[in-house]
Amino acid sequence: MKRLLAVCVAVGLIAVASSAAWAQDPGKVMADVTEKAKGGLANVVFTIETSIVNTQTGGLAVCVVEDGTLMTTALDTNVTPEVITKIEIQVPGMKEPMEGKLLGIDRQTGLTFIKAMGNYQWKRIDFAQRPLPTGQLVASVGLMGRDLGFQPYAGAGYVAAVARAPMRIAYVTGGELTGVGSPVFTPDGFAVGLVREQLFQNFQTATQQGVVPIRMRPVERTHFFIPAEEFKRAIEKIPADGKIRRRSWVGIIDFWPMSDEERSLAAIKVPAVMIHKVVPGTSAEKAGVNDGAQIIGINGKELESFPAPEMVAANLRNQIETLQEGEKVKLTVRVDGQVREVELTAAPWPVRPAEAPRSISRPLGMVLREKVPLDQYLIDNATSTEPGLYVEVVGRNTPAAYAGLRPGDLVLSINGTRVANVTAVANTLNSALQQNPGQAVLLRVQRGSQFENVSIMPPTPVQQNPAGPTGG
Repeated sequence: MKRLLAVCVAVGLIAVASSAAWAQDPGKVMADVTEKAKGGLANVVFTIETSIVNTQTGGLAVCVVEDGTLMTTALDTNVTPEVITKIEIQVPGMKEPMEGKLLGIDRQTGLTFIKAMGNYQWKRIDFAQRPLPTGQLVASVGLMGRDLGFQPYAGAGYVAAVARAPMRIAYVTGGELTGVGSPVFTPDGFAVGLVREQLFQNFQTATQQGVVPIRMRPVERTHFFIPAEEFKRAIEKIPADGKIRRRSWVGIIDFWPMSDEERSLAAIKVPAVMIHKVVPGTSAEKAGVNDGAQIIGINGKELESFPAPEMVAANLRNQIETLQEGEKVKLTVRVDGQVREVELTAAPWPVRPAEAPRSISRPLGMVLREKVPLDQYLIDNATSTEPGLYVEVVGRNTPAAYAGLRPGDLVLSINGTRVANVTAVANTLNSALQQNPGQAVLLRVQRGSQFENVSIMPPTPVQQNPAGPTGG
């Protein structure tokens, strides 16, 4: 009888809690969190200038320190600081924007931190890790556009699920959240997440062959947010040097997923990934880790299981890349059936090809990029060890395309002058196109193990300032 009574009481408490969650008035919660966010939101605009593109990008920024330190998701964190020429911050109620200063770009979380340099009574928004049970009412606050005076507005919905992709991401139904970058609150006023880029979802479309499933990202409909636990560490250690906080690595280029069949053939019964390319001189190489070895555990635990092997690899990659510089990590490694544990030290990722300086030649229709040290491990052909610049883009129906230049070619020289950086390319091309208009530009290129001469006939008249370097 006592046990039955206890069960009834427990069920009653659950029912009361559930009904209380649904009984909360979303309208009141939206009004409360809008007031909570007052003085803590701004719109930020970054001006980016390179030889390839001059553009502006912007979005919502959230105050995380009352001295005017803001964080934002509005900047692509692949952008390098030197190409950001101006930062403007606009707060509701102020006619003129104030200047912003770059504090740092955190690639581990995708956040950029800036400092507002004008006078304003900022209000800090504190982010906290809180449980997000199904049915939890949440509300977010954003800012309307410039034409509407950056007026605050709110949205609300109920947590329907929290999934891993591999980071945790919450899905909201029964309403919509505000725009990307908006803080998300629980009814008790805690900021528990940020609205981020929306995931692709499954839709259907009718065709002549019948109904076909398609994957699309909804436009201007926000149902996903990232819980605070995924980015709070960045707020606790805000960069201040105006530089990039890089993702971490241990000297392994990549982790390849292992299918169920591959694990069965290797007699591995737990989730596993395969090591792909260990870079000499790194922590992994010094610990004796080899290409092709399998990782079956991290820090004394098995790798986390996911429905798809690709997610197992992505999750391990994310665990490694979000380590702090100098932090130790223990990997359980399997080589030729023998299992051992190795301790590795996290270090910042070296410069990747996407960050290399580029040079664009609009008259010839090509984009070249400088080589980076990682190229010798990322590119599996003879060009990886030769000095030069890689052809990254060849425009359609351009002189470079007609001449047979291809992406991936390594440009060794231009008109007989060796080139190894974008400054040399810009100087050589400018000289050739301006001093000898109408004459072909001769590129000596390496394509795999073969060397070729590519003669590009420029158009006329020659454009002014046809080539230039960029750091982004």
